[in-house]
Amino acid sequence: MQKQRVSWMSLGPFVRSDSRPASDPVYARRRLWAFGGSLYQYPAPNRWGYWPIGQPRRAACRKRSVHRVPSETCVCGIDAAKPDRFLGSGEVPAMIAGWGKVIEHEGGWRFEKGRIVALIDERLYSPHEDSINIPLLAERYRIEAWPSWERAPRP
Repeated sequence: MQKQRVSWMSLGPFVRSDSRPASDPVYARRRLWAFGGSLYQYPAPNRWGYWPIGQPRRAACRKRSVHRVPSETCVCGIDAAKPDRFLGSGEVPAMIAGWGKVIEHEGGWRFEKGRIVALIDERLYSPHEDSINIPLLAERYRIEAWPSWERAPRP
């Protein structure tokens, strides 16, 4: 079965919304961008998409709307795909854990809070001059680097 590509803005129809504690996160797939040894959710280094090293990330609404993030009426939140989907066009495949307010869609989720669990070393290369060193990024973020999705341990 071929994986269906999912855009961060089109995770499919809304399914449900609930709250999950950090002790029981949802594990999902996400592709990230690497700039200067740091990881970002978007293809440009900015404060909205920065993944902090060694600590969770809290989502914010880029529209600066006054609502809890994520919202059923907005596209904000940390988006991630279900295992049978592929999300985003970033250079670095990652497994993330999400919790807090969780909105489920047909193709994935949007989370209030999240952390990177592991990077997947698919030997993808950056469009930049230098290739991305996944093991070095994983070491910097104090997480694991898995050789492939298929060989990744199941949370």
